[in-house]
Amino acid sequence: ETSVAGIPATVLRQAAAAAREAGQSGWLFSLTQPTYQAVITHCSHRPTREQFYRAWMTRASSEGEHPEGFDNSDLITDILDLRQRMAALLGFDNYAQMSLAPKMAKSVPEVQAFLKDLAQRSRASAERELQTLTAAAGHAIEAWDVPYFLEVCKSRDFAISDEQMRPYFNVSAVLQGVSDLASRLFGVKFEAQPLTTARHPDVRFLKVTDVQGQSIGGFYLDLYARGGRRGDEWIHECFVCHALPVALA
Repeated sequence: ETSVAGIPATVLRQAAAAAREAGQSGWLFSLTQPTYQAVITHCSHRPTREQFYRAWMTRASSEGEHPEGFDNSDLITDILDLRQRMAALLGFDNYAQMSLAPKMAKSVPEVQAFLKDLAQRSRASAERELQTLTAAAGHAIEAWDVPYFLEVCKSRDFAISDEQMRPYFNVSAVLQGVSDLASRLFGVKFEAQPLTTARHPDVRFLKVTDVQGQSIGGFYLDLYARGGRRGDEWIHECFVCHALPVALA
């Protein structure tokens, strides 16, 4: 129990259930983003935080504890090669140029200059924050200490924590708030639609309508981490084109 001290009860219950399903005792944690975030932010046992941090940062790489069969380095090289080929086919010098085409930034040098300027402007503030966290820890801190002592300082200085706020941000309340905000800002509404087929019962489909009530799109909402799907937040768009009949001579 010492090794999982401070981890939220909801996460521990899920880990205990996962252990039972696997025929093991104790807690079985995965490397899904919500689980990692809960451990690295709330676990007071420093070796556990370090173990999770190192596992998270080396996952699917040659640097992990078990790289055989899990190293994606070759896949990354293939993806980079295919991206460069795709960019060249579309008339761009590189994939970065292609990525920026529909975005606000006009060029790769502009993005690089922005990031360098941002680093310079934020460095002094980051150094002050590091001093505060080091004082709270009482020792030199490592990367796996930063989220934990950020939470410690937030609780100490502002008497609030993520776990205290959690009851006020249940899924229904958050979705209703997002829907209300989208309606006020953009004049659109979200309407839940029945799904006859879905890859999981938790998946929802919401139709998007404009101020006249006309359907202008829709999206699938899949909120929960589970085996067999990406562990991070992921958004992708899909455009449906209706083909017109073409008369051929």
